[in-house]
Amino acid sequence: MLTDKELINALSAADEALLTGLANKGIYKRACKDTEGVSADFTEKDGCAELTVGGERVTVKVPLGESLCSCPSRTVCRHIIGAVLILREQLPADLSGEVREGTPPQPVPQPEQQPVPEPEEPPAARTVLSPRELREVRETAGVCMGLLGDIAARGLVRLPDSAPADLEIAAVKCHAARMADAERAVRDISGRLEDCLNRRASFSTEVFAEKLAGCYGLLERLDRADLWEDDLGSFRREYKEVPGTLTLLPVGMRHHWGTEHQGEIYYFLDTDSGRFLTFSDLRPVFYDTVKTRRQTRAMPWGLSVPLRSMMKTKMTLSGARLSGSKLSSSQETAVLSQGKADLNCTAVHRAVTYDLRKIAAELYGKTDNEERLYIIHPESCEKSTFDRYSQEFVMSITDCMKNTVRVKAQYREETKDFIRELESVTGHMTDNSDKFYTMLVSARIEDGELVLFPIEVYDFIEPPEPEHYTLPDRFAEMADEGGYAEELLRVLGRIEEEMSSMVRCGLSGAGGDKGLTKLCRSCGMTGLARFTEELERAAGSYRHSMEGSAEEVLKRMDTLYRYIRTARSRLSTAAALIRMGGS
Repeated sequence: MLTDKELINALSAADEALLTGLANKGIYKRACKDTEGVSADFTEKDGCAELTVGGERVTVKVPLGESLCSCPSRTVCRHIIGAVLILREQLPADLSGEVREGTPPQPVPQPEQQPVPEPEEPPAARTVLSPRELREVRETAGVCMGLLGDIAARGLVRLPDSAPADLEIAAVKCHAARMADAERAVRDISGRLEDCLNRRASFSTEVFAEKLAGCYGLLERLDRADLWEDDLGSFRREYKEVPGTLTLLPVGMRHHWGTEHQGEIYYFLDTDSGRFLTFSDLRPVFYDTVKTRRQTRAMPWGLSVPLRSMMKTKMTLSGARLSGSKLSSSQETAVLSQGKADLNCTAVHRAVTYDLRKIAAELYGKTDNEERLYIIHPESCEKSTFDRYSQEFVMSITDCMKNTVRVKAQYREETKDFIRELESVTGHMTDNSDKFYTMLVSARIEDGELVLFPIEVYDFIEPPEPEHYTLPDRFAEMADEGGYAEELLRVLGRIEEEMSSMVRCGLSGAGGDKGLTKLCRSCGMTGLARFTEELERAAGSYRHSMEGSAEEVLKRMDTLYRYIRTARSRLSTAAALIRMGGS
């Protein structure tokens, strides 16, 4: 019998309207069906109730919308709704379901930042998949999951030469079924396998293992009954028109070599808002067998010359369209005026980041793959090296507050001139302390370290005296706890190493590290320990039982990777701040 009053009150108020609001009608009906006649076997602890529903471990807490489930779903899933329905059956008759007549259900307390959503009815714009379309999606997802499971079972060391082509065919099937997100994910795996088979330095087993598990998780989430057309993703970005005009100052350009698209990306500074905007001139290459590919030459916005020729020109646009920070090539956009671009101006000076701790603080909690752009003004360069194994040029720079970070550039045939320029910059900054440079960089935190990737280097921008930056209290406290964060990051790293070992050697060859679960518990990470134990159990079942499946292992890996990404995004900022070692 439940004893926590707050949990009892929340469950008593959880009628059909509230539960469909937390999830949706399809999930609610599925949960009702799944839990029909199921008896409750739960444990109560610290105001929460834990029970198993549909093979998944669910923790029901107050507010109900923050309940946890071990399944891959990122939202309130059918297991959580089912757990609530099961627990409601344990309430006294005058409290459960059938709240007494005349007593309106009380809303579940929610934090201000997470209000209870309105009950989700399918809006007019959403389109439900027909039975035929749903069957095609599920069959295609099944084919793709089987291929991914075969890769995990064999391992990269036994990878057949046909694997990339098999996945490419699967990506085509995804396209035919309008599974846009799945097509991109499967095609990404195919491209990375090409890199692996060709022994390219850019291939990383660690990154591949995470992508493989993530792709499987995405496909598995499509294998459900309540699927809408927009759940499949979109092949095109949605752009919105910017009211008024947009004045663009070109600040850089770089070449892009991806497994799906290649071409050029152009970078602009919006002089009014100070935002960085990008325009991508890319073309698909997944069917391209020509070694020397045609260079793209975009002429957007009614321009009579390629955009590359306009990278020294300041432009004012009308009718500009944006998707996030990405500019559309819409021909409805017009160039109203042009002028010479002067980067040694107030707009650029305002955009300069002097204290690199500010970048680390702004990257806190960011788990997406969006490119974060900054203009920085390093005070000095300590040293530079070239890693022949990873084919990376690395330089250590220090800001005005003596914070030190690494700047990394990947060597390719197409980037060798830029690498030489960076080597020259390093030499000038080392030999001549009066020589100043400003850089356009993209930034991210890797393994608890802030890393910058250079796009352009300027030697003519003379920003004013740096403004004083005060690290917010929450991040100052993080810096003090950096040592503990680094210890936890090492634990996460060991788990990632184990999963990449599974993918490299194959599930039959990887022995498994039995001490990882115990290590997680000793660090107080009980949730991580549970997920690690479930992965070990699934991998052991595959090795020692005919009933085990590679797909189940990938499912557990996806759950672990998503947990690790969330934990790492928070811990990495603390570790990065302590590693900078500045004021």
